[in-house]
Amino acid sequence: MGIGYVILAGMMSIKWSLLYRMTGSLWIGLGDHLFNNVISNLLHVVSNNEVDNMQIVRILIWQNFYHLLLF
Repeated sequence: MGIGYVILAGMMSIKWSLLYRMTGSLWIGLGDHLFNNVISNLLHVVSNNEVDNMQIVRILIWQNFYHLLLF
């Protein structure tokens, strides 16, 4: 696990706590988690050496873009 995953976990926890404060419901955060997983899996790339070294970069870019759309 790299530092990118720590940053990602922090960003997502802040987003989900803000969603809970805005709506008062955990269901919105669960729906957001589902949507996030679907998009992250669609962005997954299989390369010739079968290691996706840039996956965390694509996920972090997606999370930043999604934060801008959400808030």
